[in-house]
Amino acid sequence: MKKTIKNLTILLAFIATFTVFAVPAKLTKVTLENTDKFTDFKISNRNSKKEAERLVKDLKNQIQKSINKNLPNNQSMHINISDVDMAGMISPMHDIREIRDSLEKSVLEFDFTLYDENGKTIKQDKVVLVEKFVDTKSLKLNRYRNTYFKYEMVMFSKWLKKTFKTM
Repeated sequence: MKKTIKNLTILLAFIATFTVFAVPAKLTKVTLENTDKFTDFKISNRNSKKEAERLVKDLKNQIQKSINKNLPNNQSMHINISDVDMAGMISPMHDIREIRDSLEKSVLEFDFTLYDENGKTIKQDKVVLVEKFVDTKSLKLNRYRNTYFKYEMVMFSKWLKKTFKTM
């Protein structure tokens, strides 16, 4: 009986410790509307439904990670991507996306709503990010280099850091 009470006391102390130090979970919702109407949203000329689903999943995942990394713990965000123009062009010879010169541009268009811990709107805005100079050399050190959206995510991360630094 004493051993059971001792084990129960230890368990309750353990649970209480993690309850006190628990950080509220950030709620980030990322949606993409009408991806079939995006300016340039494909990685090959095949243009299959499976490929589109993979791109949507990758972009949502990368944006969600970036927001969660930069968003204060007591805030949440809903972001709706309305257009993407991926950097570079699909090469007809190799059927892959290539950046041929430094004048290639990348565009990410979205609107977002930022909420406080009570669900009250803090900020709402429509954003169009355009990166006209794509620095392909810096991608070797970039944490997004193994994603489909390596150029777009660098641009988005810069915007996110700048936006939340001022808040």
